[in-house]
Amino acid sequence: MFIGSDPNDPENLNADIELWIENDRLTFDRTSIVFIPAGAAHGRVSVRNVTKPMLHYTCQMTADHYEEIPAIAAAHKGAYANNRVEKYAPVDGRLPSAPEGFLTRLLWIDGKKLQGAPYLEAVWFHTTNDTGPETHAHDFDEFIGFLGSDAAHPEELNAEIEFLIGDEIYSFTKSCLIYIPRGVKHSPILVPKHSRSVIHFSGGNGGDYKREGSGKF
Repeated sequence: MFIGSDPNDPENLNADIELWIENDRLTFDRTSIVFIPAGAAHGRVSVRNVTKPMLHYTCQMTADHYEEIPAIAAAHKGAYANNRVEKYAPVDGRLPSAPEGFLTRLLWIDGKKLQGAPYLEAVWFHTTNDTGPETHAHDFDEFIGFLGSDAAHPEELNAEIEFLIGDEIYSFTKSCLIYIPRGVKHSPILVPKHSRSVIHFSGGNGGDYKREGSGKF
């Protein structure tokens, strides 16, 4: 995942990225998710012409630790040329509801968008918010992240988040990652205090995003 740091120009990375998957060179300068299937040789990432900080995030969706295994590109050219998504555009057109002005939708990927891909999405939070998704659970493990946008102090959210996990409400003001095992109820996500835009992302090891317990998607 590569996300530009300017909430007023969210699709612009303000940098040029080059990344190889097998024998395909992907080049882009827009906020993007790149899906790399298990076993595909990849790397040789270069970042050029940076004019503003950006967020780079990686996750191995089916492993409990990070490991790099040497690999030699073997796939035919073009096999992975389209493994990049740069819009929040689910195939079924479903969009999260939110108060006007609260969020900017950045990125969405799932198995419908790219075959074999896990669910992953990212948005900006721009204001306070006293509503959120109804309490629900999933049949997959989920991770949820909140990141501050001040590059000089990245650990600070410059906001307060309240989040229900199980039967307990957690409140925090620092950038963090939260792991939610499958079947554990969670949400809503509330933002009672806010002074600077926050990047929020979530994902899971399921290829399709579904909620259980609320009766809604």
